Amino acid sequence: ANTSNGNVYFIRTKDDNTTTRTISWPNTIRWDGGFAPTLSQSAGGASMVAQTFLLVTRDMGVTWYGKEIVNYDTLTGYELWTVGTNEYGILGINVDEGAGDRSSPVQVPGTDWAMLASGNKGKSLLVLKSNKTLWGVGRQSNGSFGDNGSLPGTSNSQYSSPVQMTGDATWAAFGQASEKMSSGSKSDGTMWTWGNNQSGPLGQNSPAPSARSSPTQVGTDTTWGTSKTTFAGVASGCMVIKTDGTLWMWGQNQAGALGQNDTNDYSSPAQIPGTTWAKVNDGGNNLTGAIKTDGTLWMWGGGTKGQLGNNAITARSSPIQVGTDTTWRSLTAGYQQSMATKTDGTCWTWGNNENGELGHNDKVDRSSPVQIPGTWGDGLQSFVNYNAFAIKTDGTLWTWGRNFRGQLGHNDLVEKSSPTQIPGTNWIDCYTTTQGGAAFLRSSS
Repeated sequence: ANTSNGNVYFIRTKDDNTTTRTISWPNTIRWDGGFAPTLSQSAGGASMVAQTFLLVTRDMGVTWYGKEIVNYDTLTGYELWTVGTNEYGILGINVDEGAGDRSSPVQVPGTDWAMLASGNKGKSLLVLKSNKTLWGVGRQSNGSFGDNGSLPGTSNSQYSSPVQMTGDATWAAFGQASEKMSSGSKSDGTMWTWGNNQSGPLGQNSPAPSARSSPTQVGTDTTWGTSKTTFAGVASGCMVIKTDGTLWMWGQNQAGALGQNDTNDYSSPAQIPGTTWAKVNDGGNNLTGAIKTDGTLWMWGGGTKGQLGNNAITARSSPIQVGTDTTWRSLTAGYQQSMATKTDGTCWTWGNNENGELGHNDKVDRSSPVQIPGTWGDGLQSFVNYNAFAIKTDGTLWTWGRNFRGQLGHNDLVEKSSPTQIPGTNWIDCYTTTQGGAAFLRSSS
């Protein structure tokens, strides 16, 4: 201990090892706010978490005054690329929509883009930067950028370059329900929503369509999922797994997509039975699914094109298991299509196939999972209305399906019914912005 008058700094860094770390502070420290700061126990996927504590004494160490003055964590940064439609300036390259679409990927300036949204695809793009600030480009509607009026324009504006959405730098996971409503969880496990509230997607226990232009906390719980696999925006609402393995949904319930065994809208979180939910699907329009800890896959919602994968063409308002397999690893859903991978690296699709979006070199619908040839590993996938995107473990990016805006990224407008590779490697993540566009993260190394 430093017993002279003055300042003492403690600096600590934390990796992703989740072993509990503690510091036994002397009881002579009087902490700012009345309590000792909480120690970060995991980097949470960040490349580094750092905290700095300042201790000050004015009586030769008899009494200390303490405060956390730095809490810094940063995610790995990547390049951001977009392709397809430039409606509302969603390509993010500082040209308005009149400048036209792009049929080959174009890079958005910067190399500090860290995470793409998870959820229903709209006409705006949400991206997390490495410093955990949230940015948006494209259409803002009903305050869906969460800026509380600080951005130029009105609550229904468009931006052709990314703008910071909210003032927070603590976002951990986030999603969108079209371009009208956004949601996110923070690193402290709290849940926040903003934008349009028609059908109750803000989770504020009010179905009245009263929009919020700044993030509003959902309840007081601090156990909401904080990863891309436990958090998603779906149709007009949210789908989140809590740390106790329970699954919660709210918002619009068309076709029973909220899994409550009815078709009523919910304006506050409603639990789906079970406590072993592990991963949610990446979006879907009135089509929802999740994977349990035992590797089983469950789906619910619209089923008119066989998109539930249960060898039928009827809707289900509560979860129904897809086959009997226990090796499912990931799931993504579109309007009437589903795609999932297994632990053996295989990729499977089912549902509507009118534009070849199932990747089987034909246009035949499937009501049960059918394997796409090849080994796909643990790469990420994204599905939207009539388009599919997937990344293999080797970092190659593949697209197929509808291509009327050049969204498949092959420098043409030709529809593809089998996976076709986009040039390059080191692709990290993919996200379909609308049925005519997509965004990707790519490592520069």
